[in-house]
Amino acid sequence: MSLAPPLLMEESASRTRTRSGAQVKDESSSACSLLVKYQRLVVYEEQVRQSPYDVSTWCSYMEEIEDGLSALYEAAENEKRRRKSAGGKSVEVCGRVVSPGETKSVVRELQKARIMIGERCLCLLPGSYKLWRLHLQFRCSPPFLPAHYSSVSSQHRRRFKGALIAFERSLVRMNKFPRIWLRYVTFLLTHHTDVTAIRRTFDRALLALPATQHQKVWPPYISCLAQALPKTDLLQHIPRLPATNNRNIPVETQLRVLRRHAHCFDPTARQTLAAICHHHSRWGEAAQLYFDMLNDASFVSPHGSTRHDLWLTLADICTQHPLQVKRAGLDFDAIVRAALSPCKAEEQQLGEMEGTLWTKLAGYHIRSGSFEVARSVYEEALESVSRVRDFTLIFDAYVKFEEGVVEALMELLQDDDDDDDSNEA
Repeated sequence: MSLAPPLLMEESASRTRTRSGAQVKDESSSACSLLVKYQRLVVYEEQVRQSPYDVSTWCSYMEEIEDGLSALYEAAENEKRRRKSAGGKSVEVCGRVVSPGETKSVVRELQKARIMIGERCLCLLPGSYKLWRLHLQFRCSPPFLPAHYSSVSSQHRRRFKGALIAFERSLVRMNKFPRIWLRYVTFLLTHHTDVTAIRRTFDRALLALPATQHQKVWPPYISCLAQALPKTDLLQHIPRLPATNNRNIPVETQLRVLRRHAHCFDPTARQTLAAICHHHSRWGEAAQLYFDMLNDASFVSPHGSTRHDLWLTLADICTQHPLQVKRAGLDFDAIVRAALSPCKAEEQQLGEMEGTLWTKLAGYHIRSGSFEVARSVYEEALESVSRVRDFTLIFDAYVKFEEGVVEALMELLQDDDDDDDSNEA
């Protein structure tokens, strides 16, 4: 379903401003004619006429109707369970006795009255958060609007659109209240609205709310995306919505939202973003993120990863995918040489990683096709390392590399001899 939030807000704001006292009076008279059968509601109607700007009176009025509807819902459920028995019991609702045959008509009547009274009080007190909360809560309640319904059902479809318009009207004045935004998003998620509408609503909430309240919006925003994220060890901490709310979220949408979350709100989420880029084969961006984490001395992994783990992950990505890393503008050769320089080695806390990084650098040049550069890297590494373990590691990798080169040359010579023999024949 496509939404045009700014247009809806302007129309609803103008609709609220143009409602005159005569219209409110007409609605009041129609409510009286509708609720004259209910003694307790007539008492509340007299009270709101005497003090129309008393919020507590309006709240008690609406809660009384909701209590009556709850009693009717419970009576309807009991009636379904006792279908085989003879008859049902009457229910007392708001000062009126309702027989089993009148349940459905009375429910529709009270629902209509509840919506009408909610609209009346909001016309008089449009800046009351309590009234808006009660009104929106009733419009989204499952008995009034089921979570699953047919799109061709005119009644439920009309109620869904009415709830959308009510949320947009509330945000004209309540756009600084995070609970209103979260309730709106929960409503959209429950009724399976398309991903674009949900994403735009989250973005509007982040734009409208002050930065100190963004911590209330980002967790459900990330949870909304979590259904489409891979189930890896680094992503187990993200709360996921129930399986019934699965949505096909494009990869680019996931990454753009997670980039904003990592770069603008929570810098520790860069490791999660790097893991997602790794899963979706975005090798250049993943390598850049790991490099940024290593450059940030204050970075602390939320998953307990050490700098040793981050270095190994960066080295593996750059060694296995050198072309994508180069396209991302990352020079792995310069990074390793800078880290292994005498003035930086202690600062980076490499420990026994010196030999591993030299072999990874040589492997990076081998996969890039620069065999002579890789050979010079091995020779330089053998001269610079001081530990026996590092020397053994580099020497074994060097020997394996030379053996591979010799085997490849022998295969080429064998293929050339076979071609010459076939030509002579």
